[in-house]
Amino acid sequence: MSNTFFDKYNVYADNVIVKVDSQESQSTGGIILPEQSQDIPARGTVLAHGEGMPRKKVRKNKSKFIPYDFEKGDTVFYPQGAGVEYVLDGRKVLFLKGDDILGKLDR
Repeated sequence: MSNTFFDKYNVYADNVIVKVDSQESQSTGGIILPEQSQDIPARGTVLAHGEGMPRKKVRKNKSKFIPYDFEKGDTVFYPQGAGVEYVLDGRKVLFLKGDDILGKLDR
């Protein structure tokens, strides 16, 4: 996907748009696993995100949001079944909340 594709979508507050990466569907022994039985966190690539997590108390001269530790293009992990799937211009993506992100893969 091109980087400019998601530039036309405004993502607000603590929302994150992720392209779902394919998961290993086979165990090390060769058994094919259905999606529901895979207890490893899902992973995907960040396509766009909002400003960050909202602050509970906004102090004078402070931003209303805590910025994320990840950027566009980073690989992130999230729980199976998290978020909402959408199709935007024929592309399947996942909308997550910032709280759903468990971590990111260091490059």
